Amino acid sequence: LIEDLEKSVVFIAPLVVRPGELEMEALAKGAYEGMLGVIPIKEY
Repeated sequence: LIEDLEKSVVFIAPLVVRPGELEMEALAKGAYEGMLGVIPIKEY
């Protein structure tokens, strides 16, 4: 599970620095909340 999260961060991190792309920001926010346990990882 930890490895999967690390791989996700690698792909998501570059998206965070692209302001204006709401879908990308939503994806990054959702994944971040998922890592915090706010939202079940399964949904992604």
